[in-house]
Amino acid sequence: MPRTRPALSKTRPRLRIHAIERLEARINRSAFAEPVMLSSVAGTLEVTLDAHRSSQVIEVAQPGNPMAPGVPTLVDGFMTYAWTLERGSSSDGKASGDGYPSPTLKVNPGDTLIIHLENDLGDQPTNLHTHGLDISPSGNSDNVLLDVPPGMSNTYTYQIPADEAPGMDWYHPHRHEHVEEQVYRGLAGVLIIGQADSEIQQVQDLPTRIMDVQLQRIEADPATGRPTLQFPLPVTDFAHSQYTVNGQYMPDLQMTGPYEKFATLSLDPHDLTRTYIPPSNDPSTWNFSDPANQAAYYVAQDSNAFPRTVLKTRAAQAPGKRIVEIDSAPADGVTKYFAITGIIPAGNLDRMYTQPLIRLHGTGQGGDPQRWNDVALTSPSPFVDLSDMPVAQERYVVFSSDFSSSTPRFLVNGETFPNNPVFQPQLGTVEEWTIVNKDPVPHPLHIHMHAFQAMPGSGTVTLPDGSSYPYDPALPHPYDQDVFYIEPQSAVRIRIKWDDYLGEAVLHCHNLEHEDMGMMSLLNVIPAQPLAAAAPGPGGSTAQFFRLDANGQPVGSAVASVAPFGPNYRGGMTVAMADVNRDGVPDAIFGGIGRVVVRDGASNFTRTLADFRPRGRAFRGALNVAGGDLNGDLYGDIIIANAQGKPAVRAYSGRDGAAIAEFSPLGRGGRGGVSVAAADVDGSGRIRIVTAAGAGSAPRVQVWGWDLFTPIGRPPADPSRLGAPRLVTEFLAGPKSARGGLSVAAGYYDAASGGFPRIITASRGSDSTVTVWKMDTHMDAMAMAMADDSGAMSAAPMATDMAAGMPQPRVLARFRVPGHPGSRKGLAVGSINTPTGSLVTVAPDAKGPGMVQFFGPDSAGMPSLVGNVRLDGRGRGVRLGGS
Repeated sequence: MPRTRPALSKTRPRLRIHAIERLEARINRSAFAEPVMLSSVAGTLEVTLDAHRSSQVIEVAQPGNPMAPGVPTLVDGFMTYAWTLERGSSSDGKASGDGYPSPTLKVNPGDTLIIHLENDLGDQPTNLHTHGLDISPSGNSDNVLLDVPPGMSNTYTYQIPADEAPGMDWYHPHRHEHVEEQVYRGLAGVLIIGQADSEIQQVQDLPTRIMDVQLQRIEADPATGRPTLQFPLPVTDFAHSQYTVNGQYMPDLQMTGPYEKFATLSLDPHDLTRTYIPPSNDPSTWNFSDPANQAAYYVAQDSNAFPRTVLKTRAAQAPGKRIVEIDSAPADGVTKYFAITGIIPAGNLDRMYTQPLIRLHGTGQGGDPQRWNDVALTSPSPFVDLSDMPVAQERYVVFSSDFSSSTPRFLVNGETFPNNPVFQPQLGTVEEWTIVNKDPVPHPLHIHMHAFQAMPGSGTVTLPDGSSYPYDPALPHPYDQDVFYIEPQSAVRIRIKWDDYLGEAVLHCHNLEHEDMGMMSLLNVIPAQPLAAAAPGPGGSTAQFFRLDANGQPVGSAVASVAPFGPNYRGGMTVAMADVNRDGVPDAIFGGIGRVVVRDGASNFTRTLADFRPRGRAFRGALNVAGGDLNGDLYGDIIIANAQGKPAVRAYSGRDGAAIAEFSPLGRGGRGGVSVAAADVDGSGRIRIVTAAGAGSAPRVQVWGWDLFTPIGRPPADPSRLGAPRLVTEFLAGPKSARGGLSVAAGYYDAASGGFPRIITASRGSDSTVTVWKMDTHMDAMAMAMADDSGAMSAAPMATDMAAGMPQPRVLARFRVPGHPGSRKGLAVGSINTPTGSLVTVAPDAKGPGMVQFFGPDSAGMPSLVGNVRLDGRGRGVRLGGS
C-alpha cells in the first residue's frame, strides 16, 4: 500500500535540483551511466510513479560540433515519473527520485509488479502499458483502454507468469491520441524480466549495458528564452535535434572485457534508427550501410532469444524495438565510436541525421568480431517454430493513409480507431495474418499480448481494390518479435499463437504519431470454444450449451446438459457466462429461485464453483444473472438482479464470493425487476453493468460502472467495496408506452464496423424486434471528426430520451424475428462470440422451449439468419447466455 501523501506540485523545485546534482556528478566523470534500477525483493516490486511536467538536466550537443562533449543543460518541456519505492530495492539506495530517463524496473518470472500510477500532468489523460509482457490485457493488468484523468490515480497489478520469457521489455503510456508526446517527453522506461539478455546461457558472463536511446529536439522557447523540448516533431528535418543515451550525449564507455552486451531500447517515437561501429573515427565517412562496419551479433530481440547468433553490421530499430547484441571492444588505448543514424519515415527516406552516440574505450587485446559468428544459443524460453502448425484463421491487415483532408488519417483496413474492424482470435489457436503496407513509408507493426513470427513469402498479394503488393523477399529473420518493420508498399506474412489470456487488446503501427492519428485496431481474444447457453423458464430444470462449427454454424446437438439446481427443480432459471475462477475458460452462472449456482467451464460444467442464496433463505424471488470483472482483479464477478419487484442489483467477487456492490437502478418508481448484462460497452476498459427495465416500467436501459480511479494522495480503490456505481448513460429502447419489459445482452455483433461490445435488446412483451445498439465514445468522436472533414461518414439513428452529456448509443442494427415460435409473447436475447464478431441468439421468452435462432450480419451488413438449434426438455420460455 503506498504511503498517503499530498499531490506533488507541478514545479517541483526540490526534485529539479536533485536531478541536477545527480546528473552533474556522473557527467563530470564523462562516464557512461545507466538509469536507476528498482528491483523486486521477496517476489514483489511496488512503486508509485507520478507522471508530471518537469524540467530536467540532460547533456546537450554543442551547436555545429557534434563530436564535442555534451553540455549539462536544464531543459524545459519534459514529462517524467517522480518515483517512490514502496517495496523493493533501488540501485542508488534511495527511496525516491525524479529524473530522466525513467527508472528501470526489474522483476523475475513469478513476481508481482504493483505500480500506483498518478496523473499529475494537469491537462492530459494517461495510462500505462507493459510492452512485451505476455500478460492479461484486462482489469488492472496491461489494460491500455483505461483513461486515467488528470488528478487521479490507478493501481496496476501485474502478476508476472512463472514461465514469462526473460528479457528486456519497457513500460510507457498508451492513452490513444497522447502516446507520442508522452513517450517523447520522457514517460517511458526499461522493464526487465529476469535478465536483459534473455538469460542466454552462452553470454551470461559478458557485461550488460542498458541503453535508453532518446531523441530530443531542443530550441529556445520564444516566451522564456530557455532551452525547451519542442513538440510536435517535424517530418522535414532533424534541425535542433540530437540523440542521447540515458540522458547523456556521447558519454565515455570504458569497456571492461573483450565482449559486452549492448541492450538498446529505441525511444524515438516515430523515426527509424540505425546503430553501428564505423571503421573510421572520421564522422564524414560514417554510413550505416557500409559493409566494413564492425560486426555485431544479435542474441535477442523484443525479449525473445535467438537460437543462434545473427551477424549484423548495423542494428535496425523502429520505435519501441529492443535489441541485445554482442559488441567487441577495441584494444587498450584505442577509441571507437558507437554511432547512430536517424531516418525520418517520410518522402524517399532520405532525410537522415548521424551523430556519435557513445565513445568506446578499449581494453586488453580487444575482442575478435568473428568470435561470435553463428554460435548456437540456449535460453529458458527457446524459439518455437509455428511454420508447421495448423492455422485456424487467416486475416488481412492493411495499413494506409489518407491526406485528402486537412487532418491526415492513418488507417487500418480503411478506417481509423476505433471504427475499424475488431479482430477476435480464439484462445490456443495459431493464426496467419497478411500485413499489407500501401504507403510509400514504412509502418512498424506491434501486436499486444504476444510476440509473432515472420513467415517467408513470394509473389504478390492483391487487395479487393485491385492493387497488388509484393511480399518482402528479404525478411531479416523469422524469429519471434513484437515490433516488425514493414517496408513501404510491400506485404509480409506473420503467424501468432494466442496462448494464455482472454480479453481486449490492440494492434497498431508503432510509429506513435501514426498510432495516435488512428492506425490502431482492437483485438479481443475469445474462448477456445465459445458456447451459446440456453436455460429453461418455469417448469424446466436442464440448461443446454451449444457450439459453432468451423463455418460459424450452430451445431444442433448440445455439448453439455446441466441441471444446476437438481433434476427435480421446476422453478426456471437464467444463465450467463464469465471466467469466474480465472482459468481462461468461461464458467456458467445460473440464477434460480432465490439461489445462484456457478459451474466450472473447464469441467464441462460438472464441478460446482459456488452455490449460495444471495438474499437469504427467506427470499423466494427469481434472479437474473450476468458476469464480468467489475473490480479489476481479473476474476469474473457474479452479478445478480431481482427478476420481479424492486429492481435491485448486487455483485459478488469471483475471487472469494464476498459481496462487493449493491445498487438500485431505475429510481424509486422502478418495478418489475431488471434484466442484466455485462461488457465493456463504452470502450473504457472497464466492465459495465447494463440494466434493462422489467415488466411494468418504461423500456429504459442504463449502463453502470466503476472507473476505480482515486484522487492523488488517497488510498487505492478497494476491490472488496466498490460503493455506488456511476451512471454512464441511459436511454429508452422503445416508446415509453411499451411496458412489457426488456431482455438484454452484449456482444461484438458486426465487429467489422469497429467499436466496442454492443448492447442488444428485445421486448419481452408482444414485439418481435431485436435492436443492436453501439455506444459512441470520446474516441469515436475523434474518428468521426476526422471522417466528417473528408465526408466519409454519416450519423446513425440515436436512442430516444438521451441523458445530456452522456455517451450516445445509436442503432447499429434492428430486425424482426420472422415466424419465431412464441415471438408474440416476446423474446429473450443472448450472444456468442465468433472469430469475426458475435452472433445474436434469440429464443421465445415465455413460450417454448422451442428453438434458439442465431443471427449475424451478411456480406452487406444486414442481419441474417445463420442457423438454429432445437431445445430438449421442459420449460415455458428460454433465457439465453453465451461466451
